[in-house]
Amino acid sequence: MLSGRELKPSQFKRFTASEKEKFAKQIADFLTSLHAIPKSAVTKYHVRTDNPQKNFEWFVSNTKKLLFPRLNKNEVQIIESYFDELKAALSHTSSNALVHNDLTWEHILWHSKNEQVNIIDFSDRAFGDPASDFAGLWEFGSKLTNKVYELYHGKKDDTLLYRSQLYFKRIPLFIMKDALDGYPCTFKEGHEMFKKRFKIAKIS
Repeated sequence: MLSGRELKPSQFKRFTASEKEKFAKQIADFLTSLHAIPKSAVTKYHVRTDNPQKNFEWFVSNTKKLLFPRLNKNEVQIIESYFDELKAALSHTSSNALVHNDLTWEHILWHSKNEQVNIIDFSDRAFGDPASDFAGLWEFGSKLTNKVYELYHGKKDDTLLYRSQLYFKRIPLFIMKDALDGYPCTFKEGHEMFKKRFKIAKIS
């Protein structure tokens, strides 16, 4: 079994500069190695290939059906504008790679004694956009995300980090939907995250 504990963003903020540097390098090395795995291995082990257009259509349809009736007019308009932005970003041609596809802090273990990173839960692995593996890193802050990108030696394109930000903003919409589908999370949790990531100011 892999050692370490889930690295919460609040814990990461207390890291020393040296620990943050080591963490960034290990994440960058992991992504570089993962994304370099050849397509032949992806095919051999029957890893699914993401279909961005199909996924987008499903995402929009489910969000409108399940979430829109529970959100106010302003929130609906914000999400519709986000859909337009995401659709435009997905039209960009990028090189696919084997991706973890769920690299959030819950799946990043940190062994403090050895200052070592371990990654768990590859159940969502796919042959898809490398930007998806940078999405969860934004919760640790822009400085860390940009540092990992700087140390990353996989194929880069001009909009990779931009797409990863859009994927990051998509997560709370999934949480709200999952809550309605009976998963162990709450709609309120997803809604609060949504307001934070979309910078929706509270009206007093």
